[in-house]
Amino acid sequence: MPYALNLTTLVVSFNRNQNYPDFLVIGSGLQHMLHLTNASDYGASLQFTKDDAGSLVSFEQHEEAVITGSVLVRPSSHLFWIGIPTLINSMLNTDEKRDKITDVLRVGYDE
Repeated sequence: MPYALNLTTLVVSFNRNQNYPDFLVIGSGLQHMLHLTNASDYGASLQFTKDDAGSLVSFEQHEEAVITGSVLVRPSSHLFWIGIPTLINSMLNTDEKRDKITDVLRVGYDE
């Protein structure tokens, strides 16, 4: 499931393996909203994801490059975040979705 923590783990693995994607399109709001229902936790998770994902779009100068005076950089990835879409009550087609995804919860996630 694409929870923010899973996405952070994925981004960290790119850095650890030095295998960087050209493009990364991610989002986790709907899954988090349905299964975890904690908007403040979601906000904190997004901050971790943002911090780690920022390392994919920054250029790095490696230690050996500093010693030799050369500059080694890797190309930057292009990141796209999919926000939480506008939810329509009639589209909440299961009892679980109707019970969990309330208007109050939606406002919390939007903030």
